[in-house]
Amino acid sequence: MKLLTDVSAINKAIESIAKRGAKLDHDIQVAAVSCLNHVNEHGDTTVLDKLVLAMPKGARKSALTEWACAFGNVRMLDRSNQHDQNAIEQGRLFAKDKTKTFDLDGAIANMWYDFKPEPDLLTTFDAAKMVQAMVKRYNKAVKDGAAIDGIDDAKAQLAALMQSLDVQGTGL
Repeated sequence: MKLLTDVSAINKAIESIAKRGAKLDHDIQVAAVSCLNHVNEHGDTTVLDKLVLAMPKGARKSALTEWACAFGNVRMLDRSNQHDQNAIEQGRLFAKDKTKTFDLDGAIANMWYDFKPEPDLLTTFDAAKMVQAMVKRYNKAVKDGAAIDGIDDAKAQLAALMQSLDVQGTGL
């Protein structure tokens, strides 16, 4: 990797990233609406699976999947649903949901990247929200029958967190 050492070259790279990022966001929107339309017309969710799996590592896949479930007649596959196991083993993510209708106008009007927005980078850390999310993930793993590793280490980390929260709460 060759580093950029000139500020103008760095700024030029940043401008290029912004332009390419905006184009990629638009291209994903067009492809995603097209995928939802394809699911609606043919019942085939594999193109939507491919789109999500093709997204770059830095892309917000969870925002796209929530957007798709909000406007498409699709649902996420569920590891705890025996009927979904075969599709999951094939690397699939979605199934057609016959109880939902495709909202083409809503899908066009609402950009995928506006779903599940990222928190403000300068926000205060919300300890309660973090613990709530951790408990939710743990409970889902238990419900799904996942093997739970590292219990003793987790208890030690929780004890350290509790002690830290006590110190923070007293102002010491």
